[in-house]
Amino acid sequence: MIGVQNVEADVETSVRYAKSAATRGADAIISLPPRGKSDVQIIDHYNAVGAATSLPLIAQAVGSISMELLVTLFREVPTLKALKDEAGNPLLRAKQLISETGGKLADFSGGGGRTMLTEMHLGFSGCCPYVGLADLYQRSFNLWHGGREREAFDMLGRISAFNEIPGSNEYILVVRGTFPDTAVMRRAAGHPRTLLDSDQKEFIRDAWIRFLRPYLRA
Repeated sequence: MIGVQNVEADVETSVRYAKSAATRGADAIISLPPRGKSDVQIIDHYNAVGAATSLPLIAQAVGSISMELLVTLFREVPTLKALKDEAGNPLLRAKQLISETGGKLADFSGGGGRTMLTEMHLGFSGCCPYVGLADLYQRSFNLWHGGREREAFDMLGRISAFNEIPGSNEYILVVRGTFPDTAVMRRAAGHPRTLLDSDQKEFIRDAWIRFLRPYLRA
């Protein structure tokens, strides 16, 4: 899935990106709405991006996008198949959104996996967790939907305990061998970067090896 938005919210650029994604073998495209635009302009934007290819389109709901607008987008944009909902509190509108789209608009959260247990209970199609432990979140998701809810709960508990360790999210991809120890993660807005000393790094590595790594799939 390739993102096709641009900072200027220029629809012609987004359309060009969408076509480029299609030629590069993307399975789907995702696009942020243009900021500061009316509902009509947002609908026009998604119609243009959706019409650029036959790929499934995912809308990334942010800011003050209402549920009513999302339902309208679903009805008017034929290629719109899924939603990454980060606007307001997605938990409060999930059931109504799923109901009003007949369950045909896949509803994903964008909360980094922090409320995934509740999301699964409410019927979300999935979530967008932080990448470092995405495979373990997926394991919990599969367990839950396979009828093994207690094991899913326990897996999420392990993930939550690891995430509680200061700096674990910044350092996990180094621990897992994706990046060298000199790599620096870009700071997310509103989240100050944790400065890690050698002792804290070793604690994170040890916690990964002892408490999470045994649950990876072979």
